[in-house]
Amino acid sequence: MERSDKLPYARETSCYDDCPYLTMTEFLPQLELATNPKVINISSSFGSISKPGFLYTKLTGWDGEDDMETCIKGLMKIIDSISHEDTGAFLKWDGSKIPF
Repeated sequence: MERSDKLPYARETSCYDDCPYLTMTEFLPQLELATNPKVINISSSFGSISKPGFLYTKLTGWDGEDDMETCIKGLMKIIDSISHEDTGAFLKWDGSKIPF
C-alpha cells in the first residue's frame, strides 16, 4: 500500500476502533448512576476463522444454523447473568465461549 493510500484507509477503519469507546464515554454518567451497569458490545462471528456460522435471516437467504428468536432469548439471558469476571470474553448467543 502506498503512503498516500493509507490515510483514507485509516479514516474508514477508525470508526471500528474509536466509535465503541466514544459511545461508551457518552453513556458513562448514566452507567455511574446504575445499580448494575453493563456495557455490551455485540458483534458477529460471520467472518471468524474459528466459527464462521450464520443466522437464519433474510440476509442469508433464510438459510442458517440458528433462528433469530432463539438467539435473542439467549443473548438476553447472557446480558442478565454476566458479571465483571466476564470482561473481555467472546460469547456465542448460547453462552459458549468463542476462542480468539
